[in-house]
Amino acid sequence: ADPILRAWNERAPAVIAGDMNARPGDPEILKYGAAGLTDLGAPAGETTTGDDPQKRIDYIWGYGVTGDQAHIPLLNDLERLKQASDHRPLVVNVTAGR
Repeated sequence: ADPILRAWNERAPAVIAGDMNARPGDPEILKYGAAGLTDLGAPAGETTTGDDPQKRIDYIWGYGVTGDQAHIPLLNDLERLKQASDHRPLVVNVTAGR
């Protein structure tokens, strides 16, 4: 988290997204919220396909933007998703300046 946050340098608008391989309560994930970023992908839920139980390790954060309709396409077709990746696609509609 630290190198990403240093590179960002609090410029707006900004979107930081990726596979962070950490859960929402892990210290490296908490740093993004502490830096003022909003977790835009949280409403979509868990993002892995092969874990039991499922877990969330993929994120979309925003600063100076709003996020809407966070979702995971094909949420109910887990077997098909497992064939494609160990991650579910995470989609958020992002609007700058609101």
